[in-house]
Amino acid sequence: MVLDTCSGIENDLILESAGLESRAYLNKFESAKNYRKIYEDEIDNCPNQQVVLYSSSISESSNDDSELGGYFAYSLLKVVNNNTQNILNSKEAYYYAKIIVQKQTNNEQNPQCKCIKSDHILPFSLGN
Repeated sequence: MVLDTCSGIENDLILESAGLESRAYLNKFESAKNYRKIYEDEIDNCPNQQVVLYSSSISESSNDDSELGGYFAYSLLKVVNNNTQNILNSKEAYYYAKIIVQKQTNNEQNPQCKCIKSDHILPFSLGN
């Protein structure tokens, strides 16, 4: 099931269309709505910026796996899934994924990041 957190659909409609009427599920969905506010508040606290993550350095190839996709993209997803911090910013997510990729490729693929020098880098994910 995919829920669009940007829409204004009422919870009852979502539950009804999904065939779910569990109060426990509704409570879980209600708490998930807070993630959107936390994420947006964190963005509001950041200066204007652009973060660009590259899967490899210039003159390198970006490796991939036929089942998992690109090493760097997959590593970013692994970082997000293992995130226990309240807020993981984009530069931190990049750094952790870069280490995974470099180990996986024996330093033949070296992801790069371009972001501003600031204490407030755009958020990448919220912890579990």
